[in-house]
Amino acid sequence: MEHVKMKLSDGLIIAEFKKGLEFTMELAKEMVDERLKLQNGKDYPLILIANGFKVESREVREYLKKEGIQGMKSGCFVVENFFEKVMVNFFLFVNPPKIPSKMFTSLKEAIEWSAKYK
Repeated sequence: MEHVKMKLSDGLIIAEFKKGLEFTMELAKEMVDERLKLQNGKDYPLILIANGFKVESREVREYLKKEGIQGMKSGCFVVENFFEKVMVNFFLFVNPPKIPSKMFTSLKEAIEWSAKYK
């Protein structure tokens, strides 16, 4: 998939978004479908490496909050800068997911936190 690199590694799904990716409904559905194919019917924790992603549409945020968490045991974001922190905090505050969710500034911390949801 050209917009995101996804892999299953040691019981975790790790997805890295293309820099500055802006989610549309079509793209959100495609990514969820690809993740579910990779998961092959099993539930996993998901780590998202943000890379400055944007979700401006309320409709897309609602989709990700409900259908987008299908097959996820937990979800966390890895952010690199202040802008990403603001975006992720906004996303988690406005549309809190029904699974354990958290934000980190390092992949190592995200992996450690996610490991307890394997």
